[in-house]
Amino acid sequence: MPILKRTSWNKNMKSVYTRRSAICVGILSSLGLLSASALSSCSGRESSHAQHEGSERVAGPIHWNAEVCVSKGALSGEELGASVIVNGQAETSRIDGNDDRLFIGAGNELRSYSKATGELLCTQAIDGSWGNIEQALALAGDYVLVFCRWGRVAAFDADTLEARWNVSVISVEDEDVATQLEGSDQEPPIVVGWESTDFAIFDGNAYIGVSSHELAATSRLACIDIRTGTLQWNVTVDSRIIASGNRGYPYASPYGLLVPAGTEAACLLVSYADGEIVQHLEVDDMITTGFSHDGEAGDVVYFQTRRGTLCRVAFDGDGQAHISCSTDGLDDDKRTPSGAMPLVFDGYVLVNAPTIDESAGSTVLDPDHDASNGACNVFDAETLELVGSVPAREIESTPTLVDGSAVYLGEGGIYRIGLDELPNALEMTELTTEVHRTHQAWDQPLLVKDGTAYVVSGNTDRQNLYAIALG
Repeated sequence: MPILKRTSWNKNMKSVYTRRSAICVGILSSLGLLSASALSSCSGRESSHAQHEGSERVAGPIHWNAEVCVSKGALSGEELGASVIVNGQAETSRIDGNDDRLFIGAGNELRSYSKATGELLCTQAIDGSWGNIEQALALAGDYVLVFCRWGRVAAFDADTLEARWNVSVISVEDEDVATQLEGSDQEPPIVVGWESTDFAIFDGNAYIGVSSHELAATSRLACIDIRTGTLQWNVTVDSRIIASGNRGYPYASPYGLLVPAGTEAACLLVSYADGEIVQHLEVDDMITTGFSHDGEAGDVVYFQTRRGTLCRVAFDGDGQAHISCSTDGLDDDKRTPSGAMPLVFDGYVLVNAPTIDESAGSTVLDPDHDASNGACNVFDAETLELVGSVPAREIESTPTLVDGSAVYLGEGGIYRIGLDELPNALEMTELTTEVHRTHQAWDQPLLVKDGTAYVVSGNTDRQNLYAIALG
């Protein structure tokens, strides 16, 4: 069972905001002569690639697209418009949105776009000492939360992107960090890169887990007051949580936080009050998907392990978690091909069947991997009985229910899953090949609002934000 340890944090870390590439701004900020709000811009600039015509929404068309970021190495002197220039690979955060805006992080900049037109509405530079914005981004009421590379969580106003607070969720001065950094003779403080889970929001607090591949297999799990930025608690879990794929967890149940134990084969129920482990639920292998919630069945969640085992966690009236798992449809020499979360619908659970050789490399990094030769298993949502196994294209990222069918993003485009004939048959239709899953992504769910899918697509040179009418 993982052991949790309380850790200290530096409450006196400065909260200045600079552009990483602007030396003069960095100097002014470090001297306290430039406010955070001065670096927030809501100029109403229009994206250089925004398309406003063609608003009639029939299945598949791109309603608009906007270039978000460009790698400096890919520049050739052309007009850049409003793009963020990044020194390394062109990467972005997750997307989130409210009724009229989308939020995304790219490099050291947070941005908001009009959902209707793709117009760039506001930008906010991130303090260079925090590192670039990583994948975790979430809208919590009227705050946008982001996680930055060097272990800091920050909150910004959703309307203006003005900074509200920031807090470190790691302890870079801990002696154990220095000893864990193999082959290093550095003395504390030590700066290492951190990756995070998604944010979970519950009862006015944000929860996030962070790990570093540069350190031993441990993680930090933190609880932050969303309004004030106060770090309520910060504990250490003796397992690398992010090994489960970064997406779809923690899950905020009414009774506690569900967290995969990452490199350990277990699911943890963590107390909201102090971060202590309340229950330790063992499974047959490490968890490799996020948690799918079945709202119609109450507080029930589903996930898969690397072997393809489907697990169901339900809570009784006393708040105790009970886990049941099905190993039907498994092959001892196979594993699941992606991090797509289970799709729960109409009393069924649809998942990828384990089709990849256990000895094979990652499908994410294999350019020759063919996702068309997959299979899906269908289970009864209550009993976990296997009721169907259907040859089909792999579900390459978490599907989203839309009007009785489901859509997901693959490397070849956006696909629609027809669910009418399940559990006996599965129909997949290609909606568009104009956008595709980021090659390095283990899971990349679509953000779907009001019949439109919003997605980031591109390569390591350029990343664009798209709005695609699903019809």
